[in-house]
Amino acid sequence: MTNQFHNSKYANQFETVPQKIKILHLLSSRGLYGAERVLVNLIEHYDTQIITPYMVLLQDSKAPADDLIEAAAKRGARNIIINCGKWVDIKALKRVCAIIKNEGIHIIHCNEMKSRLYGLIVSKMLHIPVITTHHNWIRNKLSTTIFEYLDAVYIRFIDRIIPVSAGVKKALREVAVPEKRMSIILNGINVREFVKDKQRAAILRKELNIGKSEYVVGSVGRLSVEKGHRYFLEAAHKVLTKIQNVRFVIVGDGELTDELRELVQKLEIEQNIIFAGYQTDVTQFYSLMDICVMPSLIEGTPMALMEAMSTGVPVIASAVGGIPTIIDNRKNGVLVEPQNPDAITNAILALLQDRVACDKISKNARKTILKRYSADRMARQYENEYRRLLIRKNGRCVEPNHFMNGE
Repeated sequence: MTNQFHNSKYANQFETVPQKIKILHLLSSRGLYGAERVLVNLIEHYDTQIITPYMVLLQDSKAPADDLIEAAAKRGARNIIINCGKWVDIKALKRVCAIIKNEGIHIIHCNEMKSRLYGLIVSKMLHIPVITTHHNWIRNKLSTTIFEYLDAVYIRFIDRIIPVSAGVKKALREVAVPEKRMSIILNGINVREFVKDKQRAAILRKELNIGKSEYVVGSVGRLSVEKGHRYFLEAAHKVLTKIQNVRFVIVGDGELTDELRELVQKLEIEQNIIFAGYQTDVTQFYSLMDICVMPSLIEGTPMALMEAMSTGVPVIASAVGGIPTIIDNRKNGVLVEPQNPDAITNAILALLQDRVACDKISKNARKTILKRYSADRMARQYENEYRRLLIRKNGRCVEPNHFMNGE
C-alpha cells in the first residue's frame, strides 16, 4: 500500500507525525469474539508503512484468550500479555506504563470498558493521546450494568471516541459525550476470507451428519441474553411443524448454553438442533448455511451479520442498533421485529420456499459488504484518525523521549 497521508489535506502538517506510528491496542478479553475480530481485521489491514501495531492483553489467567493472541500475532501485532484478573490492578498499570516508555508508543487504542479505564489513567500519567472504539453497552446483568455506568462517566475524557454505528453514537450523546470527540467508523471484515466454499461446506455437512436434502439454518454469536437465541429456538420449533427437513445450527458458547439446551429438550426438537460450540474459524459454517438468523435484542455493527452477507448467505435479523443501516429489507436481507419468534418463523419459511428471492438477496448482500464494509476501508479511516489525533495533541507529535522525561 502507499502512504495515503502524504496525499491528504493534512500533508502540510506531516512533519508533526512520525513516519511510523506505534499504536498500542489495549484490551481485556476472554476470546476471539465479535469486537476482537474487528481488532484483528484492523491490525491485518493497516498500511505497514505507516503503522506498527502492538497488542497488550489484560488477561485473566483463569480464562486465557489464546485464540485471540494467535490471531493477532499472525496478522503482525507484537503481543504482550499482562495477568490482570482484578478490575483495577496497580501492577498491571505500571507494566502498561513501562511498555509504552520502552517501546516509544505514540497512541493508546482502547477496545472495551476495562481497557478504557487503564488507557485513560496511563494517558494522563504519560501525556500520551488515547483513542477508543465503542461497540455497545449490553446491560444484561447487574454487575455488567454497574461497570457500564462507570464507563459512561470516564469515556467522556478519552481524546477520541469511535462509535461503530449511528445508534451507538446516539447512546454516547445521551450520556453527554461531546459531539466533537466522536467520529463513526463502521466495522469492516476481510471480504476475501468470507466467500462461499462449497467443498468445505460439503465436508462440514458430513462431519455434522446433516443429510444432503436437509436445509441448514444457522446463528452465530455468543450465547448470552442480548443475542436472543431463545427466539431463534422458538422459531425453529414452529418451522419444524411446517417443514421437517431443516437442521438448525448454533455456533458459539456462553453463559446461556445450558439454559438453551434445556429449552431444546422442552420443545422436543433435539434431533434438529446442533450446538456447534465456540469456533475459531466460522467461515466454513457460513458456507454450510442456507439462511443465517440474527435474533439480537441489542447490536452495534455486528460482525456475524457482515460475515454472513459477505459469504452470500441470506440473513434474517432483528431491526435493532446498526442492523437497519446495513440491511435494506427484502433487498439484501430480511428485517424482523426483535423478540418475535413468529416473525422469524415466517421469514425462514418464506426464504426456504422462494429460492429465487434467496439468490437475489445473496448477491445483493455480498455487493453491500464489498462496497461499504471492507476492512481496508476501515483501516484507512482509523489511520486518518490517528494522524489527526497526533496533530491535534498540542499541535505537535509527542515523541517517545517525552514519555521518558515524564513531560
